Amino acid sequence: DDHALIQDANQPYKWTTNFTLNDYSDIKLRQNQAWTVNWGGNDFPIGVATSGGPDIPVPAGSYLVHFNCESGDYNFESESERDALMAIYNATDGDNWTNNSNWGSNEPIYNWNGVLTNEDGRVDSLWLFNNNLNGTIPTEIGNLTDLISLTLSGNSLSGELPPSIGSLSNLQRLSISQCQLSGAIPPEIGDMSSLTWIALWQNN
Repeated sequence: DDHALIQDANQPYKWTTNFTLNDYSDIKLRQNQAWTVNWGGNDFPIGVATSGGPDIPVPAGSYLVHFNCESGDYNFESESERDALMAIYNATDGDNWTNNSNWGSNEPIYNWNGVLTNEDGRVDSLWLFNNNLNGTIPTEIGNLTDLISLTLSGNSLSGELPPSIGSLSNLQRLSISQCQLSGAIPPEIGDMSSLTWIALWQNN
């Protein structure tokens, strides 16, 4: 398969495309409907493409692809992770955060304030300490399954911790203190087998 790229009007060296694959596929990135200008590479989900390069091996999934035609850098970003981050943004009044730099933009999620990704391009750290989050923690947070560190302390978060947080089996550090959470700690938190440090003090 080959997929057309959309050029950024303000930064013409940046291109994006998005698609869903139901099965493993070999992917090329192309400039238009013709094969005249296309790029490929050997690595997934992050690599360096070359003009006329080999097919990129891509497993089934939904992706937003970022490509820099000056450097050749490309990044296949999980749309489910982007959606989970945006669910957090929308549920906590993200437009009024102290720092919401790049959130919701076409920038790669590793350029969003407070988001770090691992070598596979997956979100492994979310740091939104004292960032004026107001609202509830959405169920979708459980979709960030590669998280190692989650810091939401010092915000105005209400409601209960969602049971889906138990899906974060790789999480080692959880900090949601000095908020306004209420209710019981969900038993699913016991499923977080990697957790070594937790701070939930000064909640209701």
